[in-house]
Amino acid sequence: MMFPESMKKKNMRVAEKEKGKKGLSLLGVDDFEKRGFKIHDDNHQPLTGFDALLAVTDLASQFLLEEEEHEEEEEQRQKRLMREKALKRPIMKKKSFLDDDKEWVHKDYSRFKKKILRSSINDKVHEMPENMRKLIDSMNGNNIMIVIQKNLFFTDTNEHYHRMSIPEKQIRSADFLTQEEKEWVNNEGGEMTPLFIQPSLAVSELVFKRWTMAKSDSNKCSYVYVLTCGWNDVISANHLKQGDKVQLWSFRINHQLCLALARVAANHHHHDS
Repeated sequence: MMFPESMKKKNMRVAEKEKGKKGLSLLGVDDFEKRGFKIHDDNHQPLTGFDALLAVTDLASQFLLEEEEHEEEEEQRQKRLMREKALKRPIMKKKSFLDDDKEWVHKDYSRFKKKILRSSINDKVHEMPENMRKLIDSMNGNNIMIVIQKNLFFTDTNEHYHRMSIPEKQIRSADFLTQEEKEWVNNEGGEMTPLFIQPSLAVSELVFKRWTMAKSDSNKCSYVYVLTCGWNDVISANHLKQGDKVQLWSFRINHQLCLALARVAANHHHHDS
């Protein structure tokens, strides 16, 4: 596919947030190329207006995903700083209410430190639901691995974006893909259509692929896997909503990649937080 000359000559505008303010930035052909969008096909035919609109919509979705990832990184950084400050700040207590010189002493610092460390581990991976495991067993599935446990973002549950993001650096089992699958999916345009078990245990297929995301503050880029092409049906049928904690599991049937999505029970979610 190739963008029309009018699109090359005229930059498109997309809305994006910057430090809490809404603003507009210019989007050009380079933005598509950096994120792995092909600008021409084998026949070197130009995009139609509708195809161009679809491409812009898809890229805008990636921009929002980049922003979500940035916000998630910043939130984790702030939490890490708060924990570090808490560990460095000793717990002080007056030696005596009648002590005029107000001398302060350390109080059970080591036990407090351990408590802080324990409370910071708030993302425990729970076991796969028993009924889901039995279904996989009945399908002769094996090699079950946790891929990611996450809270669903706004864009994960909004029908306009029709995809669930799986940030590469949040993946818990790096070898859930074979080397051959990695080489295929990580190549430009490579995608898979694994069998997919929904939280309701309904079985369907989704498209699994990887997006390239350019970082706005550097020449570096990051990568995120996505589940799409049928994801909106999963959201609707399973009543998933923003903030729900879910787990994505992988397993194999005859060596073929399959995926399963489980919702973390509300009581587990509450206990973890």
